[in-house]
Amino acid sequence: MTAERAHGKRSQRAVGIAVAAVLLAGGAVAVQATRSDGSATPPGSVGAADASGLVDVSTRDRAIATRSTARTKGPRVVPAATTKKPECQLDLGYGVWAIDLTAARSLTMLAAVAYRDGLSYVKAARAFEHGLTKEGRVPLRADQARSEIRFKRLHPVPRTTSLDAVYALFRPHTLTCVTPQRGMPQQLMASNGLTLRTIAMIRGWAEAYGGRPIGGFAPGGVSGGHIENSAHYDGRAVDIFFSLSDPDNKARGWLLAHWLIAHADYYQIATLIFDDTVWSNVNSVMGWRPYVHPSGDSTNVTLRHLDHIHADVVRGYAPQ
Repeated sequence: MTAERAHGKRSQRAVGIAVAAVLLAGGAVAVQATRSDGSATPPGSVGAADASGLVDVSTRDRAIATRSTARTKGPRVVPAATTKKPECQLDLGYGVWAIDLTAARSLTMLAAVAYRDGLSYVKAARAFEHGLTKEGRVPLRADQARSEIRFKRLHPVPRTTSLDAVYALFRPHTLTCVTPQRGMPQQLMASNGLTLRTIAMIRGWAEAYGGRPIGGFAPGGVSGGHIENSAHYDGRAVDIFFSLSDPDNKARGWLLAHWLIAHADYYQIATLIFDDTVWSNVNSVMGWRPYVHPSGDSTNVTLRHLDHIHADVVRGYAPQ
């Protein structure tokens, strides 16, 4: 049964890659996301024109952030919390920095866009640092993040801790956020095999991070290859793949996993599983926890989620 499920995931990955291009470029699907307050954005059509940057589901690996000789200022001392009641914790390697959700979303967006476009991680760190000084801070969109990174600043050297915050996103389970439980309506699966919330999540990370091979869904839905009552069967889940043949892919995967956790409330993400660990919005206060597949298999890389991120959105309440 274990081998059968692993084979099922491989088959659905191939189908999912083909479907994703149609899904994101076909223009036949309405997309709806949720704001941090739980309200919904107006649905918009996924047209070929505005989806041109999202169609790529191939693997085009970019350089990861690693410690360099870049000039920074200040000691490696954990900064004060960014707000009185921060929702997130970021492990810098020498202490945990308490940051608010807005800061977490902006930090992960800046790092993801820098990765996507091959921009300077040092400039991304400086942009993050500058953003923390603004009154009425709001999370950055992908286009805003790119502009902030490329902006020529009078004092371009970032603080050491700001650059360390960017580096941290490429390491395992360094960022975790506590998210509230919201009452969201249940959504039916569309003909492409996904719910609208799932599509919104895919569009969100693809716009920020860039393309990845995806799977775990198919037109009309899937009925096998996963555990009982899997979110895949409801069209609420997608698998995002990172080949084990490239040792840097673990870092690439964790950058995306941390982007997803920072945006979990916005996209109503329920569960993230990657690299033997799991995060869920129900138990978000516990952060990343060890994950063991229900079968007990500790050798299969796919069942351990070493080669892919599983991301699913909330089921929502059934209509009365």
